[in-house]
Amino acid sequence: MAQMTISMAQLTISVAQMTISMVQLTISVVQMTIFMAQMTIFMVQLTIPVARLTIPVVKSTISMVLRALLRHKPWVAAGRGHGKQSALDI
Repeated sequence: MAQMTISMAQLTISVAQMTISMVQLTISVVQMTIFMAQMTIFMVQLTIPVARLTIPVVKSTISMVLRALLRHKPWVAAGRGHGKQSALDI
């Protein structure tokens, strides 16, 4: 009977140690998740100013390309105009 009590106590200790290990693992995973969330927030905070800087550059690039196209009118040079003013001839 004493042997069975000792075995049960050892099993209880083993289960308790396993539970402690699982809790430690869970804490590590939570810490890693928090760190990843912080990194994501940091990346978003960096992305917003870059996007704010990029939007005007893209707008000005589109404007420059459109102005160049309208100035040179390559569709007229290609003979597609046939002497008539097309909708693109602004």
